[in-house]
Amino acid sequence: PTWTTWSGNIKEWAFVVNDIVDTKFHWPHDWVPGTDIYIHVHWSHNGTAISGTFTMDHRHKWGKGHGQSAYDAEKTISTTVSVTNIAGHPALTTFITEVQLSAASPSASQIDTDNLEADGLLKISSILSAKPTITGGSLFVEYIDIHYQSSNVGTKNKAPNFHA
Repeated sequence: PTWTTWSGNIKEWAFVVNDIVDTKFHWPHDWVPGTDIYIHVHWSHNGTAISGTFTMDHRHKWGKGHGQSAYDAEKTISTTVSVTNIAGHPALTTFITEVQLSAASPSASQIDTDNLEADGLLKISSILSAKPTITGGSLFVEYIDIHYQSSNVGTKNKAPNFHA
């Protein structure tokens, strides 16, 4: 991506097809065991017209902490949204495109929720694979994060077994 003007004096990363961003998430101690996780891509544009499809492919690997096991095999899951017009996706507005990243009975592209636990690491390499046509502006990937159910309380222990 290219660091460029988003609006006024504010800059953001402008993406074109095949641009990549790598992120890592340390698994929080307040995550409720057995609940699913979701990947969110926050994005915007600064154009005068927009149409087409926004898709990011997320190659990901999950690994438990404390030397318990090697990372899982790499999987790929995508976040996709159809962008029809400027009225539905106005400029300088943050949009969130979400996909379920884990499940109790996971698909081939998801993580098994039962394998998640505090202090693990989730590594994601996100690639813009489809970019809507934007007139007079750019597409910006502002933030990629994970949403999860929180107990609002950290784990009792700082190493496995976290919830004993």
